[in-house]
Amino acid sequence: MKRVMNFLILILTGVSVACQKPDPKPADPIKPADSSKLELVWKTPLASGNSSISSFNPIAYNGITAFAGVTSTTQTVQAFDVQNGQKKWELAVCNGIGDNPIGQNFMIAECENEMSVVNLDNGQLSWYYKVDGGMPRLTIINDLIYHRQGGPGLRMPYMHLVRSPLAQAQWDTVFTLYRDSIGGYTPFIESPTLWINPQGEEVLLFQNRSWNFDTSDGKIDFYAYNLSTQKVQFILEDIDPSGNSNVVTPLVDGNYAYFLGARSVSCIDLLEGNVVWQNLFYGDGAHALTSNLLIVGNKLIVKQDHDLISAFDKFSGDEEWIRGEVGFTPSHMAYHDGIIYYTADGDGKLFAVNASNGRIIWAEDSPNEGEVPASFNGGVAIDPVNRLIFVADRYYAMAFKLPER
Repeated sequence: MKRVMNFLILILTGVSVACQKPDPKPADPIKPADSSKLELVWKTPLASGNSSISSFNPIAYNGITAFAGVTSTTQTVQAFDVQNGQKKWELAVCNGIGDNPIGQNFMIAECENEMSVVNLDNGQLSWYYKVDGGMPRLTIINDLIYHRQGGPGLRMPYMHLVRSPLAQAQWDTVFTLYRDSIGGYTPFIESPTLWINPQGEEVLLFQNRSWNFDTSDGKIDFYAYNLSTQKVQFILEDIDPSGNSNVVTPLVDGNYAYFLGARSVSCIDLLEGNVVWQNLFYGDGAHALTSNLLIVGNKLIVKQDHDLISAFDKFSGDEEWIRGEVGFTPSHMAYHDGIIYYTADGDGKLFAVNASNGRIIWAEDSPNEGEVPASFNGGVAIDPVNRLIFVADRYYAMAFKLPER
């Protein structure tokens, strides 16, 4: 276990087991190549009067693109026609910012302790729920909403993992973790993902990011909970040496799961319940707290918070390539047709990176930068049918053409 100095970081945000990790390689910065200015299809203001508004993880759905945007006082969800940017609808929801998962024809706007279930077809509020115990940290699995619900007080004696159908609020408790059962650490269950084991049983995979107030110590445990047998299949305790982690759901690929710690990435054999390999990130800013993981072929793509992006062999953990000058504080990455897309809040740029070698294709500023103090932020959504990429720059929602391959 590793002591963590800032408890708020824990809440809000190679060493090899099966093979020897090669010596760390220095960053290999490659200057942007094949550069071409983005071809703008349309842009639409996100707020009136050139007001600034931050967005988070836009989505593409059935002919629309939707952005959840937050100002100092309000949060709205806005939907635009993918072809021309005409606003289809707008709905005021809770004040805050969080993930925006979708399932069926619903999107969930998540705030600090609230969720608004929005019908994407008409922009109407389907239902609203206020969560006890703070941020819900939502995910949708098989049209069921999962979130965490904590016990009373800062040192919560327990935390529930609960779920409800998308269509209506009908909650039931799936799993409960008690502080007394984990050595006095306060439990913080994060969003689960699903693995179907060879027996056809549904197994939830999630992490518990726990904190011990008495010893000021953080501990990250990885759980596999079998929904069919209602039993814990295995636990990997203290999986990250830093005692901190990313809050994205584990990434499942066959009978393996990939997990992001604050300074590590791990491959977990779900059949054996052990860590196959783990690689550590070194150096100032070498955390991985803001982005997600991608699998492209046999490569596992990791974007650290500083200006590096790495590709590892997903089977062995060997480093395939590493590139520098690729943006600070990245959004979640999206992949299409050999290219990785993301925005970098620290640089205000939209990046497109070749997945095969890490070569930068785009590193573009917003075309609105001279008109307003614009900078790309909040991630991207991709429409592969119309070959469009949707992104915001704090002032405008925009659509650009995807590059031809």
